[in-house]
Amino acid sequence: MLLRRLSFPALIAILLILLTITPYVLAIASAPTGATFSGVLANPVDFNSHLAKMQQGLRGEWLYSLLFTTEPHQPAFLQTFYVALGHVARITGLSLEVTFHLARLIGIALMVWGLWSLLRVYLEESPARWSLLLAIFGGGIGYLLYFVAPQLTAAVSPIELWLQDGYIFLAVFSFPHFAAALALLFWCFVFLNRQQWIGVLITSALLGFIQPFLLPFVDIQILLFIAWNVWRRKVSWKAGLLPLILLGVIHLPILGYQYVILYTWEVWKEFTAQNITLSPTPLFYIFGYAPLLLPALGGLWIALRRRGEMLDRWLLPMAWLILTAILLYAPLATQRRYSFGVQAPLAALAVMWFTEAGIPYLRRHWRKRWKLSILVYGAVAVLSTLILYYSVLLKVRDTRDPETYISDDVSAALAWVRSNTEVTDSLLSGFRTGGQIAARTGRRVVLGHWIETINYDQVRAEVSRFFQPETEDQWRYQFLSEQGIHYVWYGEEERKLGTWQPSQLRYLVPVFEDETVTIYRMDWVF
Repeated sequence: MLLRRLSFPALIAILLILLTITPYVLAIASAPTGATFSGVLANPVDFNSHLAKMQQGLRGEWLYSLLFTTEPHQPAFLQTFYVALGHVARITGLSLEVTFHLARLIGIALMVWGLWSLLRVYLEESPARWSLLLAIFGGGIGYLLYFVAPQLTAAVSPIELWLQDGYIFLAVFSFPHFAAALALLFWCFVFLNRQQWIGVLITSALLGFIQPFLLPFVDIQILLFIAWNVWRRKVSWKAGLLPLILLGVIHLPILGYQYVILYTWEVWKEFTAQNITLSPTPLFYIFGYAPLLLPALGGLWIALRRRGEMLDRWLLPMAWLILTAILLYAPLATQRRYSFGVQAPLAALAVMWFTEAGIPYLRRHWRKRWKLSILVYGAVAVLSTLILYYSVLLKVRDTRDPETYISDDVSAALAWVRSNTEVTDSLLSGFRTGGQIAARTGRRVVLGHWIETINYDQVRAEVSRFFQPETEDQWRYQFLSEQGIHYVWYGEEERKLGTWQPSQLRYLVPVFEDETVTIYRMDWVF
């Protein structure tokens, strides 16, 4: 009875929440004896980064520092979303992992609501339902590249299996800031279509703090929308100028502050230089979005041909699609991030084509078989999402994965670090362990993230050299001194880097030891 009273988008939100929480619940239940679930099933490196940001909010801070480097730098008002979640955990007493996933689930509900509201701007209720399903669960046919272009997939996997920015289901399964940013993006365009400028200003400003690279993208869309309506004489140029001025007053300080920090401050500009997310060859996008892209291009052609009111109505989805295609290969370091949310206009335009041309054609020529053809299309559209979901369930079963399940030995060592070290202390460890240390203790590490570890390639090579038996002890001492190391973590990952053991240095004093982890304190007076 309760389900019957719920609206369609509410049912989809509940379904999406259940689908995305189930693997995590199964992982908690599947944790082997002597281990606990880490809280992450997709992209553990960035998960650790986000928890490290929350650690800083947990201890009452609002300015963010990079915990994956020992390079001295000035903290800044960045990554506010996760720092704020850390404050939520501090106030509520919830663990960081629980706070993280609660925020993700709330973000899913808001995202579905925003996406539904946006789709209803363009489509009637019944087509909007199909569009909602395609936008959320639609995937690609990039897996065919394994057969038609194996040389490409040898270096890069099909994007529908890993590009979290570009697929709504994958995005909201992984991180709460993706769900929140999608919700704000959709609501911003809903308010823009309604010309409710206060809503546009609030949602776009909040979006600038969560996904700052999207703010110029949104501004271009807003400028185009206003210019189009002025040109079509739907609003006067004076009425269009006022919201642009307000946007400039609010957005420019946000963008200016972030630009100054990320491009002029020491260490931060090196972080920016490493923050490179370039697009793969266009073939990946064509195959990765093919089930939506092909009918969406048909919808775009229909709107262009009919012009008039239809073109006015579909201006924003069309501009969104075209602008995304341009930015994916623009001379920018963040190319593939501009695929964010693109499934929304793709699904809207695709369903419009089906409604206006595709289904009428099938009814005339395929008669009773047209429903079967639509069913086959739907199955192809969601197949990659089902494959992805199945792969996540398989990951849950891999109880030996140290990123999915943290052993009690490691948990005990992490607890010791939290209780017995200073917030300003730094630790040396391997890459994976460094990520976990920063995420679960809030302490600085030498190595742990390919973007947030400054001079990543050099540092990773130096950490590997540190554990090699042929390395001179004098070099080790100099490296520890330059990095300002207080503790050395020696566990299973570090043993795999080399046969040399820290106990061979007299200025490394063991202060914690269990079956698999030993922590050494750097004794500068020896």
